[in-house]
Amino acid sequence: GVLVDAIRVSAGDDRAALRTRLLELLDALPGDDPRVLAARRDLASALY
Repeated sequence: GVLVDAIRVSAGDDRAALRTRLLELLDALPGDDPRVLAARRDLASALY
């Protein structure tokens, strides 16, 4: 997704803010939603 792509190319405070925003959006959806599972996997990949 757009936020995950932005996280991949950002650093520092910008990266932290993007990560926080993405997690806020994911928390608004049911935890078993396939989109949430995929986004969390992609986020982990982008961060590590």
